[in-house]
Amino acid sequence: CSKLNSVTLSESLTTIPNYCFTNTGLTEITIPASVTSIGNEAFRNTAFTELTIPSNVTSIGTEAFRNVASMTRVNFKSETAPSVGNNAFANGFANIQIWIPLYDNYVSYRNALNSKGFVDRKTGSGATMHSEDYSTLNGTKGSYDHDLARYYDGRWRKVLFAHTARYMSLSSGHARLLSVNNSYLVFLHEKSGTSVNPATGLPQNAFYTYYEILEGYSYKIETKTGNAWGKPMASWLNRNVTLCQIYAKSSTSLYVSSRGGEIKTGDNVYGNCDATSYCDISPEDYNLQSIYVYAKST
Repeated sequence: CSKLNSVTLSESLTTIPNYCFTNTGLTEITIPASVTSIGNEAFRNTAFTELTIPSNVTSIGTEAFRNVASMTRVNFKSETAPSVGNNAFANGFANIQIWIPLYDNYVSYRNALNSKGFVDRKTGSGATMHSEDYSTLNGTKGSYDHDLARYYDGRWRKVLFAHTARYMSLSSGHARLLSVNNSYLVFLHEKSGTSVNPATGLPQNAFYTYYEILEGYSYKIETKTGNAWGKPMASWLNRNVTLCQIYAKSSTSLYVSSRGGEIKTGDNVYGNCDATSYCDISPEDYNLQSIYVYAKST
């Protein structure tokens, strides 16, 4: 059936049987909303570029979409991911996009789609996951979609962000994020500004740094303070780390929709108020939220 390009399925169909369209020339198909299961190797070695999996599908068989090298997008419509068999997406198109209904559905789909044959993005190209509602969360009112997760270093990893803010009136120093054991860490951009310290009435400098990080890695937060000659100053006014909801607003800017949930604070975490101090953090330990680092000294 290599010349079979398209097919119309019954609206009452509930199962697409094992091997049903294997090795056909199928380039397009609409799976009816009535379908609840897709069998083993059902679409292996077919040639379509995009597929929508209806919300009633609860299981996808082993190697169901293996070797569909032309497929660039799969649209899942169920809020809870279906069960997915081994190698369901193996040897497929490197830059395939997986679309899910909601940002908050991520963990369900991560668990279902891990180790199912996706190309690893650590090699330079690979699978990404997106949510239909992302552009409504990032303050752009629908104008920008960013990948929710990437298949990277052997698993799906949620894309998260870190925002560090360092305030100082008289001292020097910085607050920054460091990679631990080659964890994925991408510097996005940095900006600075000035304001008046409400406690002292003195002008203060502010430095903001933004990073992209990934779920499943560990990072170290470094805060440093000193005088104009770099000598230690025991003059920290505040240091803490809070959880955030941060989304990409564009390719170069972020949107902080909410902040709260303090997870690290003060010298009991950072050690003595010396020139340089640290704390360790792993987003996977904190419900996969982005982080905001606040460090203020005189």
